[in-house]
Amino acid sequence: MLRFRFLGFPVEVQPFFWLTMAMFGGGFSATSAEDWRDVMLWVTAAFASVLIHELGHALTMRRYGEGAVRIVLYAFGGVAMSQSLARTRGRQIAISAAGPGLEIGAALLVHLVARAFGIESEWLRAWVTFFVGVSLFWGVFNLIPIVPMDGGRILEAALGPARIRTTLTISMVLAIAAGAALFLLFGSLFGAIFMGMMAWSNWQQLNQGRSAPWTRVS
Repeated sequence: MLRFRFLGFPVEVQPFFWLTMAMFGGGFSATSAEDWRDVMLWVTAAFASVLIHELGHALTMRRYGEGAVRIVLYAFGGVAMSQSLARTRGRQIAISAAGPGLEIGAALLVHLVARAFGIESEWLRAWVTFFVGVSLFWGVFNLIPIVPMDGGRILEAALGPARIRTTLTISMVLAIAAGAALFLLFGSLFGAIFMGMMAWSNWQQLNQGRSAPWTRVS
């Protein structure tokens, strides 16, 4: 278990984060030294991207005065947590949007700097390509209104607690559509399964009459 502090925030990186990122980076099919080099570069680029994403959430939480903010990177991504559960809908939207916003902004900045100054190192060029690619993809993908992704949290806050069933219905339909698109367009069986799990979770929450966790403040 890797633990450190970054910009004042405690960060915990669980072992399965590295395993999952290595799997996404082609670790199961790597056979040559060059393959393993690319896996290593991918994992470090994904680590930086996810950490920046969660840092966007954490910085916004701290800006709103939330206490004990910390970041955890786990098997399928990360989460920024605090002691505060009660948020206004506007604050929830700002916190949810800050993660992908900072991630996309960092990708564009790195891309512009790399183009402006050029990169001689083959390793660094590959790392920048991985970082920009994963940051743009995950930042944009995360804005799709699927609960519990950031886009889903934004939709949930925008529609309010009275329309939570509408939020979950939209989320479930889009999760099914996203899963089908990932499989048909990119051949990603894992992505399809992952989206299917989100759709199933939304269905269960619909049946349980779930309410938003921040509805104590309006």
